[in-house]
Amino acid sequence: MSVQVLPGIDRLALSKSTKIAGLRVAFPREGVAYGDGLWLGLRFRVEGGLYDVFNRNVWQSAYAVHDNAMRFTYRVKVLRSGIVPRAVAGPLKCVRKATLYWTRNPDLTDDSSNAIWAMVVDEEKVPHLFDSEAALKGFLFSFERKLLVPAGSLRRGEADLMVRVEGKWGRHSYIEKGQTSATSEPFRVKVS
Repeated sequence: MSVQVLPGIDRLALSKSTKIAGLRVAFPREGVAYGDGLWLGLRFRVEGGLYDVFNRNVWQSAYAVHDNAMRFTYRVKVLRSGIVPRAVAGPLKCVRKATLYWTRNPDLTDDSSNAIWAMVVDEEKVPHLFDSEAALKGFLFSFERKLLVPAGSLRRGEADLMVRVEGKWGRHSYIEKGQTSATSEPFRVKVS
């Protein structure tokens, strides 16, 4: 399938400059009991080309060439750190979608030539509507999840773990298809 390219946009450079930033993992400092699952809190955001190019001006042009949906897929794995990292949990696959639509809401548009807006559908398939571009982009490109490492994956003692996040998006009129990844700093969890 060919995608009509918007003029004046270096899609490949935007794709290559997209990255996962601010990867933070929260875990119980006191450790967990053997046989209990380990809950991890995960937070990260997408920065760079994809974040920068997904704006109202581009929405108008993309909608005109029938490029109405953007999908960002990310996979999260919890790894036991070492010479060869081994998966302890995951991969957890999550998808966020942004769909462009024509709105007549006067709070969202300043004139009829700027009537395209975006709706975001989260991992639970719940649609979200926003009244500002900043709030929409903040929700679409910021992620916060809780992950459960199964009890059978951890042995007694101390476990050195890390989290790896991989993100992918498809080819659009405003950005080339691409992927990015990030790995957290190793952290130690005591299993007693």
